[in-house]
Amino acid sequence: TLQALDRTHRELPWLGAMILHHWQPAAASHSAQWGFALRQPDGTPAPLLQALQNYDHPAYPQNGLHHPRTPFARYSGLWEFSPLGADIGWLETSDSQLEFDFYGSELAMLLREDDYLAFLYPTIDGKPANATPRDSNGNAYVFLRSYSHQPETNLVPIASGLALAPHTLHIIADRGWDRWAIAGFAVSSGELATAYNQQIALGALAAGISAVLFIITAITTPWTRWLPPLGIFIRGLSFSAQLVFASLTSLAMMLAMLWTWSSQRPAFLVRDEINILLALATGGILSLSPSLLLSALAGLLLFVLIFHRLETGLLLTLLWAPFFLFPIELYRFAFPMAEVMLLITAAAGLFRCAVNLGQARQMANSAYPLLPKSLLSHLNLMDAALICLALLAALSLLWTRKTDVALTELRTLIIEPLLFYALFRSLRPTKALHIRFALTLTAAGTLVALIGLFLYLQGEAGIGIITAEGGAKRLASVYGSPNNAALLLERALPFALAFLLIPIARRWQAAAAAAAFAMGSALLLTQSVGALLLGIPISAAVMAVARYRRRAIIPVIGIGALAAAAFALLLPLSARFANLLDFSSGTNFFRLRLWESTLEIIRDHPLSGIGLDQFLYLFSSEYIRPDAIWDIDLSHPHNVILDFWTRFGIIGVVLFAVIQAAFWYSAASALTRFRQRDSQLFAITLALMGSMAALLAHGMIDNSVFVIDLAFIFAFQLGAAVSLKNLAQSRPP
Repeated sequence: TLQALDRTHRELPWLGAMILHHWQPAAASHSAQWGFALRQPDGTPAPLLQALQNYDHPAYPQNGLHHPRTPFARYSGLWEFSPLGADIGWLETSDSQLEFDFYGSELAMLLREDDYLAFLYPTIDGKPANATPRDSNGNAYVFLRSYSHQPETNLVPIASGLALAPHTLHIIADRGWDRWAIAGFAVSSGELATAYNQQIALGALAAGISAVLFIITAITTPWTRWLPPLGIFIRGLSFSAQLVFASLTSLAMMLAMLWTWSSQRPAFLVRDEINILLALATGGILSLSPSLLLSALAGLLLFVLIFHRLETGLLLTLLWAPFFLFPIELYRFAFPMAEVMLLITAAAGLFRCAVNLGQARQMANSAYPLLPKSLLSHLNLMDAALICLALLAALSLLWTRKTDVALTELRTLIIEPLLFYALFRSLRPTKALHIRFALTLTAAGTLVALIGLFLYLQGEAGIGIITAEGGAKRLASVYGSPNNAALLLERALPFALAFLLIPIARRWQAAAAAAAFAMGSALLLTQSVGALLLGIPISAAVMAVARYRRRAIIPVIGIGALAAAAFALLLPLSARFANLLDFSSGTNFFRLRLWESTLEIIRDHPLSGIGLDQFLYLFSSEYIRPDAIWDIDLSHPHNVILDFWTRFGIIGVVLFAVIQAAFWYSAASALTRFRQRDSQLFAITLALMGSMAALLAHGMIDNSVFVIDLAFIFAFQLGAAVSLKNLAQSRPP
């Protein structure tokens, strides 16, 4: 009976009070019901009544939330108590400790978290808790910084999957006074809804499969066989029958609209929707500022220009991509110029599709084929992988904590670069168009370099300059970090270098030399370890091997060895690089701790990842190592593989591998065909390979794709590789 009451109390909390069927059978009855009575026939309390009287006072606290002052909690050291809970003492010597006895298989703590640095170190029965992260020494810990960096009260899991038996929680607190961090202990004997959730998930999966099959059936059904008979049937109805049918349909539509817009009464009895809409539209026109009108006129002119030459919009998008930190104002919103250019280009492309649809006779000769038809008829492995990545990104919203930032990243770093890729592919670029795109990226890098050099020569700290170790000045140009400037420059520099390796017109080589000098100088002044030691050397090595094949291997190895020796000799002379090989402190130490935390996140979310743009919040609130709190606000794991894994899960890593395989196969195929046939396209293909090599090399210790400018360049790299391969295959030898 007690077990039944306990189960009902846990599984049916909404039921409320429960009463046994018989408080006490009739005195004349001698049935078995006496065994469940509260009193014996002589009126004395039955054993069941005595057990029920003790039911709410078990030997250990069972399922439920318990206040920190529960009799089953014992505190030692400095603590303060109030109705809010327990507050940690003010000593930083691990003086504040507690123990909590409980009976169950799951344990969580209700904690008050905020933007402060404090830790709890929990153990269960003398062993590290199994539901929390662990530091480098294997100690379980809870970081009391909140996910949003705002005051929050969260139920934090401590242990799970324990044997259903008595256990003891022991906690050592490290800092966090005046926060009243301990708000309660939550004990459970397991997730009772697991079986039901599994049934619901199975039902949802079945519903999804049914929906897909329904869509497939609808697409493959020969509607042309059914619609004519249906039309004949409708035309065969009398006027009265058609009138009744139309009236009933319109009535159903009206009722649906009324129920949609008003929950109590018909909308026309409450307000005049049309007048409100007209008033809003009129007021909106009156509130327009001259700057917005000017922007609208400029946007309209751009739309017309891009409509006639779609590649113009993509070139402008690529040129403006590095300046995403300087958005333009559109009424109350601010958008990067690259995003505005892309959206105008997409609108112009869609409008062009509509024109092509309306001019079916000219579609065969149109310079701008119908985009959906063009893409669907030429889908390849790269296209499929990118589409799957976008779908996976959208699906990740289902398990994302902060959907607002995830939606922003989905739009700016997934959908819009994919749209750039799709528009680029739909153009079917010619040789001249590939050259224009290569020159545009070179121009963007050169512009960033010149701005950075100008600001660096001005010498004003904080304006394009970051002060690093030992007072070293690092060039940042238009970015907030020198590393961001280096990431862009190392992707653009290979295009200037490639034209220097190929015998072409002198004016091109002179321009390429000037651009390479500007970008190379700016790269040196960024003092980026990833660019100078990984990105540029590996990019140059890949380009040299691709250009000279086996003849370049020995020189590349020799030059690499000399460069390494020279760097080792100069290492002590630079304050920036003096501690480059020191892994016990500084950037290297924090980077190792960052990767440890990232692997912990992946261990907890191996299949799904944590979603788009969630790393900053989860890392800085739960997974940061206690000895790495001085470098806390990191928004990405500084490794391209870990970055894709945390954002998309293991499937994202597989898709990234497929994308890279498709890129290198396409680039290698184009390079082989252009080697003896077209020096300019050969140079562009060579630059693409060097640019991607820099992305992968530098991306092993820093960002790779998930910044607006890098995302657009990545989309260009992939689209150009596929287009060059198609162009090489279509041209006669």
